Amino acid sequence: MKKLFIISPCAFTRKGFSNLLELDEKMSDVEIINVESYEEVVAHIEMKAPLSGPALIIVDMTIRLRTFRARQLANVWNLRRMIYTNPKLRKVPFVLFGMKEQSRLTLLHWISSHNSIESLIDRIDNIYKKHEEYSSSNGIMQKGLEKRQRMLLELLMKGYSIQKLSVKMHTCPHSLFYSRDCLIAKLGLYDRYDFIALSEELIL
Repeated sequence: MKKLFIISPCAFTRKGFSNLLELDEKMSDVEIINVESYEEVVAHIEMKAPLSGPALIIVDMTIRLRTFRARQLANVWNLRRMIYTNPKLRKVPFVLFGMKEQSRLTLLHWISSHNSIESLIDRIDNIYKKHEEYSSSNGIMQKGLEKRQRMLLELLMKGYSIQKLSVKMHTCPHSLFYSRDCLIAKLGLYDRYDFIALSEELIL
């Protein structure tokens, strides 16, 4: 039995994927597991019993509300970190569901949310068939943040401005602007206001 983990807080997205099971034979042997965090996925995969078939993780990136969008970005980052350190999770490919053109996470695999139902089913079926190829692709695994990056991230999440940080860290503002922009790109954030939205999330 194939496993399909859907990480999404949106009931419409979860319902939409569940409906696919009834629309095509290709989905007849797929079990959908709806979760809201990467921890739930890891808990399933870390169970003593091995997965009975190929698995796939889909992260819903169609959410517009900043708080939930930031949570999904934290899930993506933490999954990439876990894949870097966890051999069992490394065998499970994951893709993002949404519009790649509107994201900074261009190195990752995407399924367009504008695809037809037939195209969506074909893409999922293709990933199952080539799951080893997808799970081993470059750009998925992610090293952790450097000590200085993590310190800057924690302060930005607390709402510190660059001007205040330059005094606190004895660093020129231009250097901090550059470091902040690098963090935005690395985490896949949309803008500097996403740091505040991340304040409730754990970043591995």
